[in-house]
Amino acid sequence: MKALPLPKSFDENEWFFLILLVVCIFLYKIIPKRFPFSIAILLFLFPITTARLTDKFLSAPDIDLYDVYDSEAFELFDLLSYAMYAPFGYFFIYLYDMYRFKGFKLVVYIFGCSGLALGFEWITHQFHLFKYKEFTFPLAFTYYIGSQIATILYYHLISYHRKKAMLND
Repeated sequence: MKALPLPKSFDENEWFFLILLVVCIFLYKIIPKRFPFSIAILLFLFPITTARLTDKFLSAPDIDLYDVYDSEAFELFDLLSYAMYAPFGYFFIYLYDMYRFKGFKLVVYIFGCSGLALGFEWITHQFHLFKYKEFTFPLAFTYYIGSQIATILYYHLISYHRKKAMLND
C-alpha cells in the first residue's frame, strides 16, 4: 500500500486547515456535552462521509467540477481535510437539538446555516482549499440545503434507533 504524498508546499491552505481544526477541537471541548458518546461519534462521522462521497463524485474525471487542495492528485491533507466537516455537522445538530426548531423556524435555520456554510466555503476558496472549475456558489448553496436536511434526518434516525435499543435492554 502506497502512502499518500505530502503537499508539494506547506502553504496557506494547510495552515488554514490546521488552525481551523484546533479552533473546532477547542470549541468542542468547552461546550457542554449534549449527546451520548455513541451519538456524538456518529454525528462526527456523517459529515465526513457525506463530504468525502460528494467530493469523490463532483471531482471525478467525468464531472470534474473542482479539485481539493493544490493538485488533482490525492494527497495526505486532502484526506485530513475531511475532519473539518465533522465539527460543523456536530454543531449544526447541537444547536438544532438545543432549540428544537420546527416549521418556519426550521426552514430559516436550514437556510441560515446553508448561507453560513456558503460563507465558510468562500473563505476556504480564498485559502485555496478548493480549485473550482465549473462549480458555482449557487450549486453549493443547493447542496448545503440538501446536506443540512440529510443531517437532521440522520440525527432523527440514529436517535430513534438508540431509544429503541435502550427500551429493549
